[in-house]
Amino acid sequence: MRSTWIGCGLAACALAWAIAAGAGGWNAGGLGIAGLDIATAPDFRRDFSRSTEDFSYERAQPKAYSDPAGIDDLLFRAVERNDLDAAGRLLDQGAHPNAVVDDAGTRLLMTVRSASMARLLVSKGADPTLSDVDGATALHRLVTTGAALNLIPVLMEAGGDIHARAHGWRGETAVLATWRLFIDMGLPEQGEKVVRMLAAYGADLNTFDADGFNLLLIGAANNSAELVRVVLDLGGRMDVTTREGLSALDLARELRCAEAAALLEEAAAN
Repeated sequence: MRSTWIGCGLAACALAWAIAAGAGGWNAGGLGIAGLDIATAPDFRRDFSRSTEDFSYERAQPKAYSDPAGIDDLLFRAVERNDLDAAGRLLDQGAHPNAVVDDAGTRLLMTVRSASMARLLVSKGADPTLSDVDGATALHRLVTTGAALNLIPVLMEAGGDIHARAHGWRGETAVLATWRLFIDMGLPEQGEKVVRMLAAYGADLNTFDADGFNLLLIGAANNSAELVRVVLDLGGRMDVTTREGLSALDLARELRCAEAAALLEEAAAN
């Protein structure tokens, strides 16, 4: 279970857990919150908050090469420095544009910091559809970076798959991964721009992750009015529900997420 709780009250979140898990029966264990002893269903692993603590992808670490000065390792260092000249020379000397740089399966293209470096790697054969061990592609990994708005067009023009799912990230697509910008990173303005760009490339804003949540449900459950607003503005459906039958408005109300609830109530009235 994630330890970071965002936006709404713990007691209210526990109430929603009880609603979601009640049909499955309770085990003997309990979760104490603010003096409450609330039992948890044994098979109910999901909670309604979101945090990046579950995803250890923030920064690639080079794996141990048999030759520390190996050409692929040198290329990784050049990409990390955003040294286009050095990277170009190494690629011309035979460095692999799809080299894996750590034990998590991180590809060079997933570590770029500029559109220029991404174009260079792609021009030398880097494949944006290749994934790491979690099934995440460069698009998944780069949509939350500061250069995302410059990198996304490069990746898409090179054949990036907007619908690819990362099994290790609850089956998220790249657009689902943008919740981090709104909720975990506190960058709603950047998040809105990224979501709008991905939508323009055909991303499905109504798609669900492996836990049965989509962007609207995540935004409602975490009181992210900005995320709720952009999804609704781009045509997100309000009739979607969690597997337990809770709509985005139901979640916002149950979890006492006032700002998100107000937006959803206004949208429902119109």
